[in-house]
Amino acid sequence: MNFNIFRNRFKNLIKDNDGFGLTESIISIVLLSVIISYSLVFITKRQAALYEANLTAAINDEINRDIETMKNDLWANHYVPGKGLVPAKYDINSIYCGDVINTIRNFTSDNFSWTPGSNISNYQGQKRNKIFTGRPIKITRQIVSRSPLDLGNRTTMDYSIAKIVYIVTRDNQDTLWTSLDLTSEAHSWCSQN
Repeated sequence: MNFNIFRNRFKNLIKDNDGFGLTESIISIVLLSVIISYSLVFITKRQAALYEANLTAAINDEINRDIETMKNDLWANHYVPGKGLVPAKYDINSIYCGDVINTIRNFTSDNFSWTPGSNISNYQGQKRNKIFTGRPIKITRQIVSRSPLDLGNRTTMDYSIAKIVYIVTRDNQDTLWTSLDLTSEAHSWCSQN
């Protein structure tokens, strides 16, 4: 009989409990809201990090493309291909031997800027990466002629190295992106002063 009383009370307890109460519902809604909020924050941060990584890679591709173009132009500027039995050679004039900037000025200016994706008919303005469809990015190349290791002056040393600096303008903020020292292939054939 004791067992039957316990069983009846347990059945009544189960019948009275129809589901979650107000407290459980509020707690579950709050927990779900917190989880969704944190998920949105982390997804937004991840997307921002992916955008920055893709933009950095695209800017580096544009700069590398420009460097390769300049290297090719410097190589081809003095090169005379061989004809018949005459071997290929570099045609060196004295104007180019003392200062590499004279060679570079044959095919580009000292300060050159381009905006990727701005003009599809122009080589520099072509859009090669979809990331440039957003905010415009301006890349500036500055060429500075200088003596090797900044030693001496123009009368004692030739200026056979050109320092090339790339500046990226984004959101009205200039960032020094990279710099390199470039010399013409022809300078290895020049007589040393």
